[in-house]
Amino acid sequence: KHASATKVQIRVHQMDGMLEAVIRDNGRGFDEQKVRRGNGLGSLRSRADNIEGTCEILSNPREGTTVRFVGKL
Repeated sequence: KHASATKVQIRVHQMDGMLEAVIRDNGRGFDEQKVRRGNGLGSLRSRADNIEGTCEILSNPREGTTVRFVGKL
C-alpha cells in the first residue's frame, strides 16, 4: 500500500535445515532511519529472533524493498 509497488516476488528456499524467504517489491522504497517506528519493522526482526534467525531489510527508492529472512527449521 505505502510502497506503490506494482510487482512482488516471493522466493522460499530450504537447505541443510535452514529456511530462507526473500520478498522483493518494485515500490518506492524508504529510508529505514527516517521511518516512523511502529510495529512493522520491529515485528519482523522479533519474529526472526524467535526462530533463531536473521532479518535483513534493504530498501532503495530506485529498486524497491527486499526483506530476507533466514532461520532454522
